[in-house]
Parts: sequence; structure tokens; C-alpha cells
Amino acid sequence: PGGGGVSGLVRTTINGRTCLTFTGSSLTGTYTTGTTSIALKAYTPAAERMYVEAWVECYQNHPMPVGDMATFGSSDAAQWTVEGPLVLLPGEGSCTMTIQMQLTVDNVAGDWINYVPGVYLAQAVRLRVEFTRPTSDYDVRLFQFHSRLQRIPRQRRERTPWTRYASGR
Repeated sequence: PGGGGVSGLVRTTINGRTCLTFTGSSLTGTYTTGTTSIALKAYTPAAERMYVEAWVECYQNHPMPVGDMATFGSSDAAQWTVEGPLVLLPGEGSCTMTIQMQLTVDNVAGDWINYVPGVYLAQAVRLRVEFTRPTSDYDVRLFQFHSRLQRIPRQRRERTPWTRYASGR
């Protein structure tokens, strides 16, 4: 399988947990997984129907510390979370995160498309997480990225080759 990669992000440890975070002044960062295949045959796998799932554990690190808020009991403070304000403040932006996937069909990798959970026909799948930030004052912390591919049988009673072998004994 093809290897993954990281650009615009660096691996670091925060509070004892390993994560990816922005490097320097770059405003975009990408984490790409290696190619994942669920084909039953090692040689020229055929495209299979599969359910694709992906999710992340990450958060935005807002440049304004909680201590800089006017008062803790104010209405502004009520709109504040660990990641920053619930409503964008005038003149401020927010970090974005997008999960994208690339499907391989007939041994040809397609274009990157925005991830939507669902059923796809493919030989292999690559996933990536793209981050953007409005200024270098903002940061993101990507702690975990999970994906799951579930093969959908062609028929209701289909068995794997191992199950067929074992049941014939």
C-alpha cells in the first residue's frame, strides 16, 4: 500500500499526548493516510462495495486566552468554549477541518473528494485531513484520526474463502 504523509504540520507532545499541530507560519496543513484495501485477493483486487467511515479527535487553539475576557459572568463569557467563542467575534476567523478521500477503481486513483459517510465501490481508499487557519496566531491539535472500511457482501449468504474451506471439512 502507498504511504501517507504530513505537510504543514509537525508531530509534538502536549500534556503527555502525541498530536499534530501547525508548524511556523503555514496557514494550511494536511495529514494523509496510506492506501487501505479490503480486497480478498492479493493479486489485482476487484472493486468491492464498502461502507467508509472516518472521524477525528482534534480541537482549535484560539489565540485569545480565557483570562483576557472582560468578566467571567458576562454574556460574552457565556458564549466561550475551550476552543474559542461559539459565535465569531467581529474581525476574527476560525480554523477549518475537512476530511477528504480518494478512491481507486480499475487501478486508477481518482480525484480527492470531500468525505461523506456511505457506500462506495473501490479497490482501495486513501483519506486525508486538511486544516486551514485564518492567521498564524491560531492553532489546531489533531490527536487521533480513525477510519473504518466495511466490505459489503455481494449476496446475503456470502462467506469468506476461509469459512468456505472450513465448512467443507
